[in-house]
Amino acid sequence: MAYIAPLPSAPVVLSRETFEVLSLVDLTASAHRLLHLFLARFDPDFGTVNLSQRDMGELLALSHPSVNKAVGALERAKLAWQIDDALYQLHPVLTDGKMADRLAVVPEIVVSDPKSLREIRRQRYSRQTESLPA
Repeated sequence: MAYIAPLPSAPVVLSRETFEVLSLVDLTASAHRLLHLFLARFDPDFGTVNLSQRDMGELLALSHPSVNKAVGALERAKLAWQIDDALYQLHPVLTDGKMADRLAVVPEIVVSDPKSLREIRRQRYSRQTESLPA
């Protein structure tokens, strides 16, 4: 196993509004777990996470394809994005406004309205149950 830096000791504080926004982001379980890992390990001065996908896989017990999909889901939702090899920027709403590049354009987090989110979940569940043997 490669060396993985220890967790920062400072607490992470998110506002209630942030939690409400996060509740409307459609993420898989693996993407949620990765987001939690990013929140636990981000640099409090820059809002960045320095982890390779290999390290993410080891810490979360996920395969490389699963990590890749989870990273992609966070990028599509605009919650985190890659800025260099093994360096990811968390959205500043999650980092108390901290960013590596002070002049960067901040994307809007992609959220779903509750009704469409419910329909997306129903369709996903239907596709999953259709593939089960009778």
